[in-house]
Amino acid sequence: MDNDPIWQSASANQLDLARVVVERTVMARVYHNALYLNEDGDVYRDQLFHGHINKLAKVVTSNHRDLRISKVYHYECPWSWAQAELTVISAYKTPRDKLQCVFCCATTIMNLFSMASERGIPAADDLTPVLVYRLIRRRCIDCSICRQLLRESIGGRRTILVDAVLRRDRVKTMD
Repeated sequence: MDNDPIWQSASANQLDLARVVVERTVMARVYHNALYLNEDGDVYRDQLFHGHINKLAKVVTSNHRDLRISKVYHYECPWSWAQAELTVISAYKTPRDKLQCVFCCATTIMNLFSMASERGIPAADDLTPVLVYRLIRRRCIDCSICRQLLRESIGGRRTILVDAVLRRDRVKTMD
């Protein structure tokens, strides 16, 4: 685009928008093949993971001992605004858009925390359990983004609950 004469008169903003459109168009076409390289195996693994998330969603509440959500933030529960941000994650195809969706969810949670907290700005240790809880409550059918987010939990802090999700065989013991 930088060398194409058609784009020479375009502004920086127009070039950025064009790049986003190209990225989204390409991802829309290759999404299934890129995410499901092993085809049925990947689909089956996502379905299995989705089943485990559904089991967790039935037993996990904001008071769950393994989440360790601070009592101060329970007044903002069930964080429905943050949940609303995640409802559209499956519609996005590009990693940037999916991460932007999760970022909006995290920002919403942090804003709710700021209203509830007397000590000022909440920390990542406050955000992580609620973000994990919201992802579990979301019950994504396409779990690949959730699996990655749980695996790369913020700040390297892993709760027993996240480890249970990652080791699917331990989920049964959490009931």
